[in-house]
Amino acid sequence: MCAAPKSIRLNSVRAALAALLLCPSVFAIDIHLNNTPSTTTTSPGDEEDPDIELATRLERGFTKLAKRVGQSVVSLKVHTKQGTWVEELKRMSDQYGSTQQRDFEGSGVVIDPAGMIVTNEHVIRGADSIQVQFADGRVVPAQLCGSDPRSDLAVIKLTGDDIPKNLKCAALGDSDAVDVGQWVIAVGNPFGLANTFTLGIVSARARSMPEHNFNTDVFYGNLIQTDAAINPGNSGGALFNMRGQLVGINTMIFSKTGISQGFGFAIPSNLLNKRLALLKSGREVEYGWLGIQLRDIDPVHSTFNVPDNKGVLIEGVIPNTPADRAGLQPMMVVLNFDGRRVANKEELISAVNETPIGHTAKITALDRQGKVVDVSVKISKRNPELVQASVFGRVKENSEPVDLEEGLNDPDSGAAPEKKVDAAATPAPAVPASLSYMWRGLQVKELTADDGKKRGGRLEVTRVKKGSPADRAGLYEGAIITELRSANSPGVRTLQGVDDFKREATASAGSVMLNTAGDGLIQIDEK
Repeated sequence: MCAAPKSIRLNSVRAALAALLLCPSVFAIDIHLNNTPSTTTTSPGDEEDPDIELATRLERGFTKLAKRVGQSVVSLKVHTKQGTWVEELKRMSDQYGSTQQRDFEGSGVVIDPAGMIVTNEHVIRGADSIQVQFADGRVVPAQLCGSDPRSDLAVIKLTGDDIPKNLKCAALGDSDAVDVGQWVIAVGNPFGLANTFTLGIVSARARSMPEHNFNTDVFYGNLIQTDAAINPGNSGGALFNMRGQLVGINTMIFSKTGISQGFGFAIPSNLLNKRLALLKSGREVEYGWLGIQLRDIDPVHSTFNVPDNKGVLIEGVIPNTPADRAGLQPMMVVLNFDGRRVANKEELISAVNETPIGHTAKITALDRQGKVVDVSVKISKRNPELVQASVFGRVKENSEPVDLEEGLNDPDSGAAPEKKVDAAATPAPAVPASLSYMWRGLQVKELTADDGKKRGGRLEVTRVKKGSPADRAGLYEGAIITELRSANSPGVRTLQGVDDFKREATASAGSVMLNTAGDGLIQIDEK
């Protein structure tokens, strides 16, 4: 046969090389046939299995996420001489003797490069010392900046000369954007096992849990529920979404065994974000309140004709509170609060909590005859002592607004009212007579110098008697009084404390003008 032309042979070679380059498997087989067999070959098709490749990519994603967020979560070791009242009862029943020192473990999340760490209030409550341990083993002391028992949040700050540089901080995410079913990662210090990661999903949103008996003013509302394993020691730790954003602070579990049964709860990051500036600066987190005792409407056995079975039944009204002064009564049903439809008592409590002190809110309700009415109520500052007293039954119907403190006198009545104290109730902390005073239905107390700087004045209104001159003038619990001027006294008097207020108020006759921080001038009539 005649040999093929040279040009044809070159074209054939080029075509063969091109085919090999476009088909790697053929090229690999060729190399295997002409060389020593490779020891790393796998079964045909395994490396190309799409399911295995997907699982591997997810695995790499979780690994990257753990490395990204792990350094922002720390372990806390808290030393305290105090425990909860439950622990103290156990101590006494077990005859331990004197109060024993205790060490508690929890978790925290770095949220500021200056060394600010957020955790649960119940983790650091009563702490004598706080030690922070980082993922790399470093231990640094910390001190409390600010705490808020009602939301169970606190911020601590690293101290000393060995504060790590370039701290890794968690990025706050939008907890309102969290959806049921999405993946989340819990990171914390369960049982002392630092930097433990657990994976789960968001099981539910807007969960509310019963108030703890040892703190009747705590409110666990709008929690994120997850089945990521959360155990003792996880409190104060982080709940991250798959973007590495902090969407919650792990705070409690629902369990019959004391360990995880798949029901963990986290405080939403948006609730933390609202309080963060106050907690960092050590300022008080103020909450609004109405002064009513609530009950959910039972859609099955309800005797109330409530639209869509959504509403909150007023079970009781605490005397001389915003609700009482506004005319709200037991057996009324709240439908709307400030334009927001409320379906249950947790929603109403949450809405009132977040309402600014002094704001006049509009409540739409069914009155005792079943008619729709609108009621305007000025929101007051929540007083934990008063709330606790009302829970224990110390605040009775027709009681005066001074039954929480000792040594008060009302110059308008001539005598202090008789105390109406339940014999079985735990007494509320007394306020020294020199630091509290009542006048024209208005009760004030003196704040510390530091609190006065933060609030804009040192005289805080603590109670307002229904129907009194102070009530008719529109004053409310939580208002700050700074100055006074009366008709029979020339000039404006600056009020630095209760003694100043006593002196000026006692000498005043006729109408008196008060200057308040935030609300301006308010006139108080004599009668």
